[in-house]
Amino acid sequence: MIGHGLLAWSQQYVPSGMAAVLVTPEPLWIMGIEWFFLKDTRVKLRGILGLFLGFGGVVYLIASTTGSTTSNNDFLGAALIVAGTLSWGGGAVYSRVANVPKSPMLSSGMELIFGGTLVLITSFIIGEPSQFHLSQVTLKSFFGLLYLITFGSVIAFSAYVWLLGHTSVTRISTHTYVNPIIAVFLGWLIADEQITTALLVATAIIILSVYLVLYDQYRDRKNKPSEGVKD
Repeated sequence: MIGHGLLAWSQQYVPSGMAAVLVTPEPLWIMGIEWFFLKDTRVKLRGILGLFLGFGGVVYLIASTTGSTTSNNDFLGAALIVAGTLSWGGGAVYSRVANVPKSPMLSSGMELIFGGTLVLITSFIIGEPSQFHLSQVTLKSFFGLLYLITFGSVIAFSAYVWLLGHTSVTRISTHTYVNPIIAVFLGWLIADEQITTALLVATAIIILSVYLVLYDQYRDRKNKPSEGVKD
């Protein structure tokens, strides 16, 4: 509800390319949560630098994008996307220790059903159904929603849940290298979104910060088996 719900609401005001860049630091939050709560993740100097760099990149992007506008919704939307990634990161880390069904299909189905129900209830609370008219739904919108349901939720989320049980959360998060680049390009190509200098600079900073964090995590996990053999 928090991760997807806040993202969906925020994209009324935040371009898709910027939203993708704001989601990119997700591995940084995951690593920080693992380090603070599970105590099984070592954070070295490179990782600490990556955390501060990523946080700085997010602050720079939000400040540079919303500083020239008078709409509070632009800033609020960007801030809520970051809050959603923190929630998603916390859930991903908690899934490592939670008592969840062994079947990835059952797990993803339960999460999608309960999450969707909570989002639907929230939409009724804030009065959204009264603003919805089926006659205004275009064929393009319908197929867009169908695509998100099939590929963006059922297939992608099921694969994500399966991976959570077979590899590290940090490694899974490497998909964030690719997402912002594709989203920024498609936003420019299809939705006529502007590619600003601030967006490009923030994208480069955040991707570099994610690399710094994941590189240390990858080396630590790679060296563990060899250390065990030597012992």
